[in-house]
Amino acid sequence: MQIHHETKEMAVYHLTAARGGVKMARSVGTCPEKPDPNHSDPNHPDPNRPDPNHPCGGFNIRKTGLLAGYNIGLDQMTEALSFILGRMVIDQTGLEGRFDADIRWTPDEFNRETGVPAPAADPTGQSLFNVLQEKLGLRLQAARGAVDVLMIDHANRTPSEN
Repeated sequence: MQIHHETKEMAVYHLTAARGGVKMARSVGTCPEKPDPNHSDPNHPDPNRPDPNHPCGGFNIRKTGLLAGYNIGLDQMTEALSFILGRMVIDQTGLEGRFDADIRWTPDEFNRETGVPAPAADPTGQSLFNVLQEKLGLRLQAARGAVDVLMIDHANRTPSEN
């Protein structure tokens, strides 16, 4: 197989601070080198950790409407949002450091070409865009931007023994 990297202009989201500023809580403490088995036991929570069921230094992500993590960087947040939205999210907040986040929303169906959300499956629930803005003080703006993509130039089939 022959591949190469290429930069393409594509639809993206820019992650920015919302009006009123960022509301994400800064993390206190650090993640242990080795996972502590007590962190998943609600009877022995770490007092510095908002929820012992959320991974330290990573996310609990569900496309069904959950994004929760402890001691995470904005690079991890943009990766998680890119996964959920199916579109590259580029951090333009200028924030540095580690944060805690726990948001829940009613998933929308997205038009991946335009980035426009369709009506929510549960019209009484909040969309990811609204929850990000209200709970974390972050805003997603549809835009176009340069994205690094992997291009397959050529692939050969190898004959199987069968």
